[in-house]
Amino acid sequence: MLSGGLLGPDRDRPAVSLLIILSTVFGPASNVLAQEGTPLSDFAEVWGRRWSATQYIGVDNFQTTPNPSPPSGTWTAGPNAVSDELGLYYKRVIESGPTKACDIDCGLHPYGGWAIGLVGDDFVDTTLWLGAGLTYRYYSTRLSGTLWNSQFCSGIQCYGMTTGDLLVDKLPYVSSGGESLHMSVHWGSIITSAAKYKAYNESIWRNWCWTSTWINVTGGTVSACSNWSWTSSY
Repeated sequence: MLSGGLLGPDRDRPAVSLLIILSTVFGPASNVLAQEGTPLSDFAEVWGRRWSATQYIGVDNFQTTPNPSPPSGTWTAGPNAVSDELGLYYKRVIESGPTKACDIDCGLHPYGGWAIGLVGDDFVDTTLWLGAGLTYRYYSTRLSGTLWNSQFCSGIQCYGMTTGDLLVDKLPYVSSGGESLHMSVHWGSIITSAAKYKAYNESIWRNWCWTSTWINVTGGTVSACSNWSWTSSY
């Protein structure tokens, strides 16, 4: 397991579920994301996404907090991400969202992560607790150059989750939905609302609806988008 982290303990989990990793953790000083013992096809992934040739420098969504009962050692989460979705070894992603962290303390906490392929940081802030069913704000933006940051906000108070150099200054996808460690682990429903993105070379935030979905499990659904809101269920 990764140790240290920017603000607290890390956990061995990919930054967005499309980053599915089978590797060995090389020791507490390693910066390699891994999910030991998890088959390549075993993650559950259900979300809406939007692609742009212009590309993005930020995503800013509100999301509800489901309160499932994942088995010990597993987790569920709600990624709100900017990424390139180019595959395992070249994927770049920055994200934040809610998680039910039964690989840590079975608490409801915000998390954030960034990655370039196998290298990155995944952080769960166990000092912050989320209310079941409540809605919070999650956003990830490029700070400057190729440096990106993910945040969690409760009311007017915001907290930094992770900061990382993705070596690019824009990314072609924004996405939001639900995920879990195993296809046997369900999260119920996660509602994304007031979804916004910031396009490359623009200073304003724009509302968005998904234009395609990623669903890799039977029974997973993403509802139609209405007023910049949709539900990702499994």
